[in-house]
Amino acid sequence: MNRFWIIVFSVFASGIVNGQIFHSPAKSVYLTGGAYSGQFTDPLSFTGNPAVLGSAKSFRMALSTERRWMLKDLDFSRLACSFSAGQGGMGFLFHYTGNSDYQETAMAMSYGKNLGRISLGIQFRYDQDHIPGYSTRSDGSAMLGILFHPVEKIYAGMAFSTSLFANTAYINPEKYAGNYDMGLGYEVSPMVFLSVQLEKEAGLPMNLTGCLDYRWSEQFYASAGVSSISGSPFIKAGWKKNQLTIEIFTAYHLVLGFTPGIVFFWERKNKS
Repeated sequence: MNRFWIIVFSVFASGIVNGQIFHSPAKSVYLTGGAYSGQFTDPLSFTGNPAVLGSAKSFRMALSTERRWMLKDLDFSRLACSFSAGQGGMGFLFHYTGNSDYQETAMAMSYGKNLGRISLGIQFRYDQDHIPGYSTRSDGSAMLGILFHPVEKIYAGMAFSTSLFANTAYINPEKYAGNYDMGLGYEVSPMVFLSVQLEKEAGLPMNLTGCLDYRWSEQFYASAGVSSISGSPFIKAGWKKNQLTIEIFTAYHLVLGFTPGIVFFWERKNKS
């Protein structure tokens, strides 16, 4: 009798329950408030808000890799570069995560323009998920960003991303999850920076991220913060020598454990 009711319930449930329609792409635990700053930016800042490219002044590159929750199959790598272009700047991003059974890749192109106290930015991104033996899922999305600089030490802005198209090979194709981001940065001094970011992704609760950056000198700096959605604290520490910067970071999840990573930054000095 119990088996009969299980079958009946399953038949009715299958008619009203839909599968997941939003696909949340893999994200790095490398969190930065540099998207809402003028002095504490890095080559990966534009991935949070492309409007920050409006202040790009030199060519910069970043290569990061991390092992999410100490699992080899969840290694996550990113390569990014940004450079000035007229009264603004451009940025390019490539990321990869996965193993021989499942891979996620993404490419993005961004542009930001400085309009004085306001900067605007736009980003176009292409994601692709591949499982051997199955058709490849692809998705295109766009992000619009705006950055305000009302007074000398304060930056504020927001970014919004949405899906442009999705692979129609499935009856109910997954789409890129819409994302809203708001941030506030306060440059207390040339050595201290405070940032707060609010992020809302479709299907997930609001996430609040707070971070404190501190520079001892031109060569050494560190950051510490916490992300509310998982209660995960994170720390970063970097060493700079000439044009090269090496930074290590880690985040801790109460259930899943540690995610360590390393980033290499390179910046071409502006001769002017």
